[in-house]
Amino acid sequence: MFSRQQLKRAARLTDEDLVQIGKCRRPHNRLGFAYQVAFVRLFNRFPKQQPFEVLDELVSFSAAQLGVDAGQIGLYRERQQTISEHQQTIAGYLGLRHFNDVEAAQLERFVFEESWHLEQTAALKAQAAEFLKEQRILEPAGFRIIRIVGEQRARAREHIFKRVAAEVPKHLAAKLDDLLMVGADENVSGLQAIKTNPSKPSVDAMLRLVGKLNAIEATGVLGVDLSWLSGNYQRALFHQVRKSSAARLRELAEPRRRAALVCFLWQSYRDAVDQAVDMFDKLLVRAHTQAQNELDQQLSHQRQTIQLSLAALGSLSRIILNDSIPDGELRARLFAEVPREELTACTEEIGEWVTGKRSDPFHGIVRRHGTLRKFSPAFLNALDFLQDAHGEPTACLRALEVLKEVNADGRRKLPANAPIDFVSQRLRPIVGDGDGIDRRAWECALLVKLRDELKAGNLSVHYSKRFARLDDFFIADHRWQAMREDFFHHSGLPSDPKQAAEYLTRAGWATLMTAFSRRRLPTAMP
Repeated sequence: MFSRQQLKRAARLTDEDLVQIGKCRRPHNRLGFAYQVAFVRLFNRFPKQQPFEVLDELVSFSAAQLGVDAGQIGLYRERQQTISEHQQTIAGYLGLRHFNDVEAAQLERFVFEESWHLEQTAALKAQAAEFLKEQRILEPAGFRIIRIVGEQRARAREHIFKRVAAEVPKHLAAKLDDLLMVGADENVSGLQAIKTNPSKPSVDAMLRLVGKLNAIEATGVLGVDLSWLSGNYQRALFHQVRKSSAARLRELAEPRRRAALVCFLWQSYRDAVDQAVDMFDKLLVRAHTQAQNELDQQLSHQRQTIQLSLAALGSLSRIILNDSIPDGELRARLFAEVPREELTACTEEIGEWVTGKRSDPFHGIVRRHGTLRKFSPAFLNALDFLQDAHGEPTACLRALEVLKEVNADGRRKLPANAPIDFVSQRLRPIVGDGDGIDRRAWECALLVKLRDELKAGNLSVHYSKRFARLDDFFIADHRWQAMREDFFHHSGLPSDPKQAAEYLTRAGWATLMTAFSRRRLPTAMP
């Protein structure tokens, strides 16, 4: 039932415990007292008295520490009055409180706060048990915790649903209701269309994703502020809607239905943003792979020609490096070894591989510009790209703005001042500069640069979860200042930064991580 490490961590008797145990005169009473100390530390409750609850493994561990026979527990369990007296003594010794009205009110308040960011009953029960243990409050009967969790969870849900519904304007409410209806010329509801996700990356799949983003944005749901509501709670409502039919959702009470739909649309939008960025990367990788494979295939077909060119180069090199041949005779000897016509043909063939259209796989990407253009304008218009660093926009962002303007105006040519400083030195000869910029190569280079900047984290995407700005993963400063005092009060951590080093040295990093893992961040509530 318990690992050896669990028993050592929670049921090992301390020197102070042994002093208390030593006050018991008989061996069976010492064993019973030690067993109840270990039991209450493990379960935050005392063993049942009638009949006395015995865990053989725990009895054996306690007996081994005292050097007594584990069978002595049989004598101890015969006298209920001693068991009861020991429980009272242990409660006083360990500073434990029984669960009465005051403690029940504390637990109700705690569960209510936790219910603002935890929706699952099992998780709330675990948090409630942890809270009671931290507060040194003995756990009541299981049904009382279940009842409190159920009541406070329902109360919190009602508050959440009403608050979200109150922030939904009339025009959005009408659009939310429309999503649950199937139009005369449609086969599925608008909600079901949003639930559908493309599986494989393709041009059509990207356009469907962009259409999904536009459809959600058109509802106006992005204007509803959900920053006060935990992301975990939003995801829980998202999954409820995803698993429910439109008919089932229409049966829900209006506040709950609207809150669930708002959270679903918000989460679906953010997921679709990440899916679009992922698909953009995969489509560019596919274009590069196809270009590289095409180049490798051409290289395989030209193997004989390249071998002849290399053989000619070897012959010419040997003549040039032969110091016995006078310089005046060098040219004649070279053409005697490799005729002019053959050397000209080799030079033209090799030129394609050195500086021509076979010199870099990027040429193959440029040849696929038409395919990339089928989705890139819609993709770039649907997403908002940001830079993490403050200051002037990066070269990539400036070029993106130029490309969006060119696309919006329907122009074929780039402006004369189109930026090229985002183009790598390797691609500069292919892209060109000034009036000689190749529009297709410039646009392909920009898409590749955008992909690289997103992967490197130099650019972020608005509303994204995976590609968001680093600051977006932290609590906004104005919200942190409002909850700062309560956080340090609940967590027990020092609020003065100067005391942090001393605290960590004394308590250790494990204590800090435990404080954070217990989710002691207060919840913003009305």
